[in-house]
Amino acid sequence: MRGWGHFLLMTSAAALCALPLLALGQAPSGGAPRPDTGAAAASLTVENARLQGGQRASRVIGATVYGLENEAIGAVEDLIFTPAGGPPVAILSVGGFLGIGARLVALPYERLQYNAERERWTLPGATRDSLRALPAYSHAENGPRRRD
Repeated sequence: MRGWGHFLLMTSAAALCALPLLALGQAPSGGAPRPDTGAAAASLTVENARLQGGQRASRVIGATVYGLENEAIGAVEDLIFTPAGGPPVAILSVGGFLGIGARLVALPYERLQYNAERERWTLPGATRDSLRALPAYSHAENGPRRRD
């Protein structure tokens, strides 16, 4: 009888653990997600046409940025999306050597331009010195980075 009691306890615990997954539309144990219907699912839909011409963050972060006279003036360290939903902010790493002694600065993302012909990011009119003159930025102000 002790074996059956243990079995029933474990089965009940597994069922209780699966309830939150079912409530989120996820099947337990990696099964297929339950299809969402209604207004909640519709509000999460993004039309592909809206994404045309957009840039993937993974292709922007780490990219070298060029300024006047095609000089490499920094690298995109990060992108920050504001809670109010405004335009993102680009965090650039300026100066230093191999990341040592570099200074972080924040600037509006829309100032960066992608030159498809040369396959590079540019910041028209900027120089290393003009970026160094900007106020320093610290990630500590926006919490720790997410690590997967």
